[in-house]
Amino acid sequence: KGRKFPRYGDVMPPDSTIDIYWLVDDGGLCLLLSYIISRNSIWRRNASLRVYAVSTTSEDGDRENLKQLVVEFFQQIRINASVFVVSLHETDIADDFRARSCDVCPMGVPDMTIGEKFRSLKDDAMSTASSASGQSGQPAFLSLGINGACIPTPYSPPRLSKKFAQPLPVNENEVYVEETRRFLLPDTAKKFNELIRENSVDASLVVTHLPLPHKASSANEFMAYVDTMFENVDNMLLMQGTGVEYMTTVA
Repeated sequence: KGRKFPRYGDVMPPDSTIDIYWLVDDGGLCLLLSYIISRNSIWRRNASLRVYAVSTTSEDGDRENLKQLVVEFFQQIRINASVFVVSLHETDIADDFRARSCDVCPMGVPDMTIGEKFRSLKDDAMSTASSASGQSGQPAFLSLGINGACIPTPYSPPRLSKKFAQPLPVNENEVYVEETRRFLLPDTAKKFNELIRENSVDASLVVTHLPLPHKASSANEFMAYVDTMFENVDNMLLMQGTGVEYMTTVA
């Protein structure tokens, strides 16, 4: 969507920005494609990246701690960007952008929020340091997966939400499934829109994730949700990754 996209041969004006609202761990697609766009001849000279890591629960902890983890991650993947942490604690927006155990999806989709991703990475790092030194509480670099990929260990978020029925245990291992399907709530999209308009009024391009269509919501409701997200916001790009990490920290 957009009314002011640059054309071939244009050069973006000074202080142009590409604003990324990073809400779920989509495997790095949001970040990588935004970076590739910024290296295009139209954008390269004057555009910079601004990343807004969206905290969706109070469990994400202190904003400064989360910001520091995100900054260190960007240093590892060698992408230059200004990092900010913003909050949508009072909403269920995470449920609209990630899959849960009850979802039946034709392909991989994100299942972790950014806060969960970095809590998992931090726990992994502390565990690695503790194993290596025989002590607990020692700092460590973020653990790396195969070929240097930043792969967090699976994190199991709480399965309760204002939009879900009480979960029911289905076996002795305490695995839970939701009894009802999810609905996309217009009020959630409106709060996300207010956050974007507050921080990105001067952005040349806004990039974020495509919400997951839910079976309980009609096609019209889904499109209305997306339209509300970017009401009065020019130039947006939505994308959906698989949640599988492919960005590496080594050349």
